[in-house]
Amino acid sequence: MSEHPAGNSRLVGTTEAAEILGVNKATVLRWGDAGKLTVVHRLPGDNGAVLFSRAEVMTLLTEQLARSAATA
Repeated sequence: MSEHPAGNSRLVGTTEAAEILGVNKATVLRWGDAGKLTVVHRLPGDNGAVLFSRAEVMTLLTEQLARSAATA
């Protein structure tokens, strides 16, 4: 588990969320914009970090794995 500047390991950044979910960062950001993943915090600035709930990312991963198993 990596720590973030706020010291809250319950949050993950875009890169870590993408690694967990096996997708690229742009996909995670699109999912955040579309509401598929809730953006918990967005740091200021044009390139401000976007943070997501680790629990929600893990739930989405579980759902993806279940769908994959059902179609296999």
